[in-house]
Amino acid sequence: TFRGTVGRSTVAEGAASAQSVFKKYYYVSSMINISKDCDCEPSTTKIISKDAGYLAGKDAVAIDKAAYDIILKQCGEDVFKKHNKSLSLRQMESAQAAGMGSVKYKLI
Repeated sequence: TFRGTVGRSTVAEGAASAQSVFKKYYYVSSMINISKDCDCEPSTTKIISKDAGYLAGKDAVAIDKAAYDIILKQCGEDVFKKHNKSLSLRQMESAQAAGMGSVKYKLI
């Protein structure tokens, strides 16, 4: 699992490296069956939020931040921090620092 600051930073740096290989890319975020663990984990865990739809765009960091904000608003609390006991924005901040995009976004 990718728990803690080091794991989340490593995931963000790996994603930035992969993104740098491509000239064109587009991201889609599915806010469906949201659990406390990464969707890359092999086991199914407890759902922590109702489904909230889909987001798409060219900035992966902005999409992640928008999804995070939508789930927080929908739940009325930071369910990610509540269930994972860590700073929820760390991976997004690491991805932004790695040049993948920005946490600033505009929904249209």
